[in-house]
Amino acid sequence: MSAERAKDAYLKTLIGNNVPLADAFFATQFIKENKVPFGATADIPCVPMWHFESRGAAAYFKETGLARGITLVEGEYQHATQDEQGNITQIHLDNNRVLSGDWFFDCSGFSRLLMGKVLNEPIVDYTNYFPARSVVAWWDETKPCVTTNATAMKYGWSWNINLRHRSGNGYIFDPDHLTLDQALDEARQEFGEHIEPIANFTFTPGMMRKAWRNNVFAIGLSSGFLEPLEANGVAVIIESLFALQDYWIPTTKHYEDAVMDRFNDRVWFVTEDIRDFLALHYRGQRTDTDFWLSHKNDSFRVPPTLTEKLEAWRPFFESGAIEPWMAGYSPSAWLMVLQGLQVFDHSNLAKNYEKTLPIGLQVLNINEAKYKNIVAPHWTIEEWLKRTA
Repeated sequence: MSAERAKDAYLKTLIGNNVPLADAFFATQFIKENKVPFGATADIPCVPMWHFESRGAAAYFKETGLARGITLVEGEYQHATQDEQGNITQIHLDNNRVLSGDWFFDCSGFSRLLMGKVLNEPIVDYTNYFPARSVVAWWDETKPCVTTNATAMKYGWSWNINLRHRSGNGYIFDPDHLTLDQALDEARQEFGEHIEPIANFTFTPGMMRKAWRNNVFAIGLSSGFLEPLEANGVAVIIESLFALQDYWIPTTKHYEDAVMDRFNDRVWFVTEDIRDFLALHYRGQRTDTDFWLSHKNDSFRVPPTLTEKLEAWRPFFESGAIEPWMAGYSPSAWLMVLQGLQVFDHSNLAKNYEKTLPIGLQVLNINEAKYKNIVAPHWTIEEWLKRTA
């Protein structure tokens, strides 16, 4: 049997017999043992992701930029000047200061000062897909943990991200069902009466179809935002920077529309794939509130492209067909969410792969033993914190 066919049969055996698919992957062993990829020289077959303190990161990037000769001008934006073609030529700051430039990057977050307010590039509204669009955030004592923790709530979900000195927490909820005070009441019932908010806001989930217009690039929140699940905003920023590297030459002032379209299509393609994967997380069986009932039963909550992808996955569960090709998130990532939310009936997989369960469990046990041996010499997160204090 080919390696690909063997892997396919292995995954179907686990899913069909209700074995958590996460157990089949190496990174899970780090999670189970609360360990970090430090303290040993052995190569690990996974790429870690990191929690970082945003204010500290901003200070670091500022220091790095200044060290590399970037000129920093601080001031309050007032308005912009455009030429006949709509290109921005100057931005005006307070105290009558004027800055001229050939290219501008709009990193003004939800304000979208250049791309939105000057060039009038609209946001494609995804509120139907992500009605949880109000956020209340709070800090708490840190609890050493190697995962980002998401908890489904009655009208959205809550996150917990632990840093060395504190944890960041929040509840993203549907403002059509809850007021801010009601959201805080629910959070306090779930996590403790001590919660005191440090920030709250409401936004429109969506993205700009064109993140590059005229001589302006929108990077980060200024180009749009879906919701914080899966840290998708970071992925869009990184892909935008890679696209800049591939298509943008700062010394070139005039570009053909085809080049700009290529950049915009690339960023949009990534955004659509993220949108579908995020929307997948709401396709479970929960029905205890109107919020979850709507996600389960109302077709307008499901992006058409997600419907197509789910139909491509259906034969995998119903007849044991080969897994479909996914353009962005890996098939394994899709499978873990599909299994966890019980999106499809897998009774046919259970029948078809019942006989291979002993072999599947044997392979799983062999792999888990290998994973434990590799992870064993690494530090727990508590050990790492002590050694790096």
